[in-house]
Amino acid sequence: FTHQQRLHSARKQGGIVGGLQTAEQQLYKIRQMNKKQVIVVCRHGDRFDYAYPDRWRALCEKSGGSFEDPPLSALGKSQAEALGHTLKDLIIKRGGQTRLISSPYLRCLETSMPTSRLLGGLDVSIERQLAEVRHRDNKIPQPKQRLAYFPYLKVPEEDGGDPRLIEDEDWPVGYLWRMSLYAQRLRHELNHTHYSTTVLFSHAASLALVAALCESELKEELRFAPTGAYYLARENSNEKFHLESYRPSPSDSLQSIYTEPWFYSTKRLMQWQSATGQPCYPPPIRNLPILEISDAQGIQDACARYGAFYLRDCVKEELCLKCANESRRFFAASIKEKQAISYEQSSAFRGYMMKGTERTEGKIDAREQIELGQEAISYEVEDPVARRLIGPNQWPPSNNGLKSVSELWIQSSAQAAASIVSHLGNFLDSLLAPEPYWQAKLCSYPPSGHVGAHTDSGLLTLVWQDAPGLEICHVDGQWIPAPPLPNTVVCTVGEMLQLASNGRYRAAPHRVHASSLSPRMSLPFFYNPSLNACISTASQADTEEYQYNDHRFLRAYGRNAFKSLARSHPSVFAKHHPDLTLLSDGSVVFS
Repeated sequence: FTHQQRLHSARKQGGIVGGLQTAEQQLYKIRQMNKKQVIVVCRHGDRFDYAYPDRWRALCEKSGGSFEDPPLSALGKSQAEALGHTLKDLIIKRGGQTRLISSPYLRCLETSMPTSRLLGGLDVSIERQLAEVRHRDNKIPQPKQRLAYFPYLKVPEEDGGDPRLIEDEDWPVGYLWRMSLYAQRLRHELNHTHYSTTVLFSHAASLALVAALCESELKEELRFAPTGAYYLARENSNEKFHLESYRPSPSDSLQSIYTEPWFYSTKRLMQWQSATGQPCYPPPIRNLPILEISDAQGIQDACARYGAFYLRDCVKEELCLKCANESRRFFAASIKEKQAISYEQSSAFRGYMMKGTERTEGKIDAREQIELGQEAISYEVEDPVARRLIGPNQWPPSNNGLKSVSELWIQSSAQAAASIVSHLGNFLDSLLAPEPYWQAKLCSYPPSGHVGAHTDSGLLTLVWQDAPGLEICHVDGQWIPAPPLPNTVVCTVGEMLQLASNGRYRAAPHRVHASSLSPRMSLPFFYNPSLNACISTASQADTEEYQYNDHRFLRAYGRNAFKSLARSHPSVFAKHHPDLTLLSDGSVVFS
């Protein structure tokens, strides 16, 4: 239902569409309508287990099915069909691009299917963030297992689950935080896409999502009936969404008897207020500060408070875009071409790494990348372990442009990082002498790509990205989304800066969960101390050991950098460094 299709239809019908006299007038109206973005939040239909609890329990016991994942009842299917016709009429009237998104639960997928079918088989994307309260991935079948029954599902090629959905999620506080974070991510996605209408098929508790999208108080009076729909809209991306209407059901004759309208009770809202100290919903989502490279005080404050910040106009955007485009060309090549520069050939861990190769916190990451490092070192590296980090980079022979533009991007990033570090104190001068050491990556994330929570081993990391997914952990444990902003990079404090500042600046744990519809490109640049740098302690009080989870920060930078690569790439470590042993705390010793 694009503008062109509507224009063709209007001309075919002699220009009489919606009471307008010409196809051009109709197209103008569509364009005007599509300036407004609409989100429809729908609840699933009547549940089979609520209508027939004994039959459902017996079926689960007989088949071994998931008790938490019931289908729709016959009434629920009729409700879903009626909802589909209602949504079809709305979407055709509005025109523009539409997307359908569903919770992974069976009752929500079944509710979405009539809408998909009536729109000509429009894809339905599964979104785990819309999952039921206290969701666990082992409760229900995986998305790929649904394909045999739901032909319109859009399931990512790689699906390693969602690291943000934790076991035994606290209710209601944990779920409310989840809805608030998803609302922020959804708003950002809509700021950077052309979707006119987004339809979400979810659960009754996603009333919290309605409130979060509208940035308004969550009130007890709100009700959510089966196949009820909240219609939210905004005129442009600078505005908040507002609630236009709520339809309790597509038809009065299809009201549920067993699956009743749901609401947040006073008890639940008081639990939320008690846990967070917030008098209303949604919670204030912290945003990273956006700074200029000349703002020394702002940079110091951000490093201390968040461990991360945006920096504007410091790395040339044009270079980043060119580097990302050349990287896409490489990642689109055949496996044979990419494996020709495999990092398995490099004792310095450099080269191409296929998806599922790298590990973070012991878990496999879902991304592919090229690992790069400084080749020319102007001094003698003293530590025999750190010396093993030096080696040649590997470049694809069929893509000469990748090497040249990557080197320009690295040069621009290094200049920006040096300016940032100059604001943080002269105590870093000795660590950077005789010259800093850099590392870099060219990363491609599939639509469901992810990297677990971790800290970086060096001083400072600068990340350019073209799609949301990056999140920073605040000191209070709240995860702050750090989506891409025009002409900015995200800067994060590394382990060595936390150690060198005796904890004044904090290494920011961060993670990635890509959610874009196409591969997400990320260009991280790591600005580090000299490979000979070792942070000494001025007093007994300064000898505190820092760590993230079971990962200890080592004061000798060369070893700290080496152990991070060894932990992430155990097979290459074993192949090229059999005389070394990696201890459980991250220390590297000779066998």
